[in-house]
Amino acid sequence: MSSSDVLSSPLDASSFAYVVGIDMGSQACVYTVLQPDKRTIVKPTEVAKRDTGFVQLHASLSQLAVPHG
Repeated sequence: MSSSDVLSSPLDASSFAYVVGIDMGSQACVYTVLQPDKRTIVKPTEVAKRDTGFVQLHASLSQLAVPHG
């Protein structure tokens, strides 16, 4: 890919309140939360790759108060 190539998505990012990125490692996960314009809401945060880590992730995401259906 050249530097002039633009990455695109078939989804309209304006319809999202936040975008969550999760990097799954063998021992831990790192997640971050961004707004569609790429402003950081939650800095990259490491959590354990077990139930306690996913509870921590869920608690962090729940604080964003995004309605889900």
